[in-house]
Amino acid sequence: MRKLLVASIVAMVAVIGFAVPVSAHMAEEPHQHTVAERQTEIPKITASEQKARMHGRLDDAKKRVCENRVNAVKNVMTHSAEAGTRHLNAFKNIFTRVVEFYAKKQLQVANYETLKTEAEAKYTAATEAIAAVKNSPSLDCSSENPVGVADQFKGKVKAMHAAIKSYRNSVHQLIIAVKAAAKAAEGSQQ
Repeated sequence: MRKLLVASIVAMVAVIGFAVPVSAHMAEEPHQHTVAERQTEIPKITASEQKARMHGRLDDAKKRVCENRVNAVKNVMTHSAEAGTRHLNAFKNIFTRVVEFYAKKQLQVANYETLKTEAEAKYTAATEAIAAVKNSPSLDCSSENPVGVADQFKGKVKAMHAAIKSYRNSVHQLIIAVKAAAKAAEGSQQ
């Protein structure tokens, strides 16, 4: 192909009457370079530079994945706090009804005040745990340690679940005590 190109250029020079400069590499054969010459043309990359490049690519890839998932993670963060609030409010409504039932029926439970105070304290702890989840810093992929932020959030959610469960168990113990007193009162009336 190159020979044909060179021949056509020479023919044009002959017809037109002026010379066109031809570069030296056009006239050469394509396979005249040795392997050693080609290797000198390729820049040398050390192993540490190659690892640094690969590490940078991995960081960039992980950052892109993180950025793609940021909205989903933010939704999980928001919905976790909202779900905790809904659960806590449901148990608080049950607690309120039990207290009203106790007062309305004028029941006598030996450790009622202790159970009620314990439930109220656990309600406060659960409220604080939910507030900690709500006030968690949002995920930012460009921050120093986004994985650490996610791990802290997971820990806060686990603490919130444990606090809500503890409150639920306290309300359950109060229900058991009030129910037993109601059965005893009902049995004594008959």
